[in-house]
Amino acid sequence: MTAYILNLKYMQKVSIVVENDLSKSKTQTYIAPITEVFEADTLKKAVGNAMLFAGQTITPQYDAPKVTIADVVLTDAHAKKFKLNFWDFQVEFGNIREGIMAQLAFTSDEAGVQYIRDTDRNGVFKNQKTFSNEQIAAQAKEQLRLTRDLTRWVKEDAKDSVVPENVSQRRAQLADSAKAKRIAAKTQVFIS
Repeated sequence: MTAYILNLKYMQKVSIVVENDLSKSKTQTYIAPITEVFEADTLKKAVGNAMLFAGQTITPQYDAPKVTIADVVLTDAHAKKFKLNFWDFQVEFGNIREGIMAQLAFTSDEAGVQYIRDTDRNGVFKNQKTFSNEQIAAQAKEQLRLTRDLTRWVKEDAKDSVVPENVSQRRAQLADSAKAKRIAAKTQVFIS
């Protein structure tokens, strides 16, 4: 039997506040703000748990949700993604979490160093002790780009998996015929 011991001294805590922003609400529906605190062994997991809670809490009654995770107020676009159905929210989950993690990296020097250490896949910064704000920003930009690319690929893969085989064959034939027409048009222009 394996025993897992968590050092509670190093547990990461993240608070979340979910409310309906009356200044942007069309229905002016007041919903009491909900505040929760989540703990996990890493900051990324704690933020993820808080986001999952928000995804389960925000209902269609929230016409202007305002979500604050670890003192980071999410943009309206990100907050409205919590209202999506679970599968669409799951696809957007990484984008939202990486945006929060990138903003948290600028809260202190230690947070910036930890963010670089967690996201440095190629070991570029393994021997460096301190990081400038420009380095943290560049790493955050790269991490967000990577996450957006992964999300885009998942969406494209989902579209491709839904297309019936006869439609995909027809699309391939149309693409081939269009390519042949372009080549024929180019050769006619140069011969004339």
